[in-house]
Amino acid sequence: MKKTVFIAVILVCTSALYAQEKDSTNKFVFPRHEIKISLGDAFHTNEMWESNEMWKTHCKANLSISYSYRCLKWLWFGINVVNYIGTQNVYNIREYNVENNYVDYQYKTKDYGFGLIPEVRFSYLNREKITLYSGIAFGYSFMIQNTDGEPSKRGGLPSYQVSIFAFSCYFGKKQKIFMGGELGAGNRGIFNIHGGYRF
Repeated sequence: MKKTVFIAVILVCTSALYAQEKDSTNKFVFPRHEIKISLGDAFHTNEMWESNEMWKTHCKANLSISYSYRCLKWLWFGINVVNYIGTQNVYNIREYNVENNYVDYQYKTKDYGFGLIPEVRFSYLNREKITLYSGIAFGYSFMIQNTDGEPSKRGGLPSYQVSIFAFSCYFGKKQKIFMGGELGAGNRGIFNIHGGYRF
């Protein structure tokens, strides 16, 4: 009887250890590094500052490259390197003199810029094939306005981005490649689409 109980206990312990080992080998290990390319609008980028005077810029979008590090399953730290895509504006001017004669001339402006915006991200759904997250970022952006025949105008302002709702969907055999989008407010835009690789 004692031998039977002893053998039964050994079998139960062995099966429990086997099940635990199987679960640990099947458990997904979340990659810690992420590189992402994003495209967003430039709604909040079109007001810059130069010598305490505000001036309008003309940017249609921004392209950013970011790196993020997952230090906890739900907590990320990263930085966004943002390139603002300017729009070329053409101005046609007609000037009159006192004799009512006029002269027509044309000039063009083109804006572009660069920003460094560190970010903290909080992911509240972590799965092998999808992540839902929110985030907040603060940094600084520089802008340059080029106008025909004039010195370049330089300015900048503190920049921010609040990601209210964002997601990434993972693809491939090991779910390394991802695509997704963000809804938020700030210098990286209200709407962003992104793609990248995690490792």
